[in-house]
Amino acid sequence: MTTTRPAFSRLGTVTCFGALLAVLAACSSAATDAGAPGSSGLVEPEQQGPTADVSKGGDANDAGAPSGGNTKDAGGAGLRVVQVALGGGHTCALLSDGRVKCWGLNRAGQLGLGDEENRGDGPAEMGAALPAVDLGPGRTAKEIAVLVQSTCALLDDGTVKCWGERRGLTGEDIDVGEAPGQMGAALAPLPLPGRAKHLFAGFQHACVILEDDTTRCFGAVNDFGQLGVGDKTARPPSTTLAPLAFPGGRKAREVRPGTTHTCARLDDGTVSCWGDGNEGELGTGTKTTALVPGGPVDLGGGKRVVSLATSAQPVLASVPHGYNCAVLEGGDVKCWGYGSAGLGIGYVPNSLANRGDEPGEMGDALPAVALGAGQRAVSIAVGMGLTPYATMSCAVLENGSVKCWGKNAFGTLGMGDTLPRGEDPATMGNALAPIDLGPGVKVSAVAVSTSYGERLSACAVTTDGRLKCWGFNKDGQLGLGDTVIRGASPGQMGAALPYVDLW
Repeated sequence: MTTTRPAFSRLGTVTCFGALLAVLAACSSAATDAGAPGSSGLVEPEQQGPTADVSKGGDANDAGAPSGGNTKDAGGAGLRVVQVALGGGHTCALLSDGRVKCWGLNRAGQLGLGDEENRGDGPAEMGAALPAVDLGPGRTAKEIAVLVQSTCALLDDGTVKCWGERRGLTGEDIDVGEAPGQMGAALAPLPLPGRAKHLFAGFQHACVILEDDTTRCFGAVNDFGQLGVGDKTARPPSTTLAPLAFPGGRKAREVRPGTTHTCARLDDGTVSCWGDGNEGELGTGTKTTALVPGGPVDLGGGKRVVSLATSAQPVLASVPHGYNCAVLEGGDVKCWGYGSAGLGIGYVPNSLANRGDEPGEMGDALPAVALGAGQRAVSIAVGMGLTPYATMSCAVLENGSVKCWGKNAFGTLGMGDTLPRGEDPATMGNALAPIDLGPGVKVSAVAVSTSYGERLSACAVTTDGRLKCWGFNKDGQLGLGDTVIRGASPGQMGAALPYVDLW
């Protein structure tokens, strides 16, 4: 049976209004969060093309399946990592045989293993010793998505199952997956209007694209209209969820829920955003809130968007922050919203260097991120902490390398130091080195976490179907059998950074 928790017993679903400093103190002392609500690391097949995600199609905060390489190199009898997603201190991977394995923080049963024991923070807990999540008799997963302290999987039959803390997503004040007998056949799929073919998650809301190409969003919080249905009323998953109406009757190919806003990449390559726009998240040149999808966001040049990422804070604060990054045809990256190092175009600390909240900031006036001479991106991932300006973005480049910029307090940029990149434009372009993941290692997808402070983590799926993770590691979210931070000191990256053992 499920376990009921007192209201606000888990930091991952704290609703914070008022003094932000008090929230920061409480959150910093109590918990870690690794995955942006998305955070993600998801790959979409249809989005893949030149992009990095494999499980969902090639764009994402979630990192998806690699596009090539020797499957024998992956180790487990030809197994490969198809997708990785980082949540609130936990990480999950989808394997090529449809199994899901999760490790790291497990205080709410988000690992789906019938207990509350962390995995990956001690020896002999990974590899064959790490059980796969029981999804039910004969069921396998096609995609995964994580929230701060919960995990969801889109199964092979088009249903969606979620475990861990359920309050933010369904409104149920329960945890599922923390005790024996809660998973497998005992875990009912979410009630949805039809079979899903794609799944996306944010802080406290999620969206699915159904087989009929309609998009439905649900969650226990809708204070800013982030569900896109024309009001601010929360909607748990239901068979009566209304479809979102996109401009011009367009269909979504990718949906990126944040905390208080949501964006979607549509079938014509444009971007539509809705929800909170106080800091330019909607890219409209105003600070207004939109209760239904708007757009198209003007990114200049008339180029189609091929990959999209949206950040999410780990709590709902009175002054929420959010930003987005998009990869355009041709490989340019443009970011807008909350002014921070994560935008990659420089900012002045303690100033409001937002992009998209004032006229004249979007379109051709919005500069592309300087990735270096001749460097073109294929996919993008972003992450955000609660501490002001704690943002981070990573792009997978056409040559299989990864470049990251933003805050770097725990080595999340993988540069062997804790120096930020992107605050000063001089740290970008050719000056921004690709992450060293080892000789000859190429990447097909990257995922970035969300954090309560600046405790960000990241993972990359390599083209031979293996996984490397670095950054903050308090709860074993890197899956390396310890709690040692990787990437903040010299000698920790490259060949010295182990692959995550998943088989």
